[in-house]
Amino acid sequence: MTFIAVCIELGVPAGWLALMYLRPATRRRAVVVLGAVSLPSLFYAAVVVTHVLRSTDRPDFAFYAAWAMTFAPYVAVVVGASLLALVPRPSHLGARFLLGLASAPLSYFLFVWLASLL
Repeated sequence: MTFIAVCIELGVPAGWLALMYLRPATRRRAVVVLGAVSLPSLFYAAVVVTHVLRSTDRPDFAFYAAWAMTFAPYVAVVVGASLLALVPRPSHLGARFLLGLASAPLSYFLFVWLASLL
């Protein structure tokens, strides 16, 4: 499960970056998703750096658990940003990135709210 979560959580930004590079017409939509996944990506980078800098013989629980435990909220953020990417306004790429950045916490809270209803 952890390996699949890592592949998806690292593959989504890489895929959108490749799509932006290969098809410039998709930049309007890709920037929104990249803005939304930038916060989780910074969290994952911090977990990896902490894991690498800690030189212990025992396994690091936070490194292995972070990927699987944040998978569902990550998917919720990606789905929310993908839906928001369909909105045509704003047209400036920087504003669309900020729109995606702002949608990440909103998507997460919507996910938590829906999960509490179940």
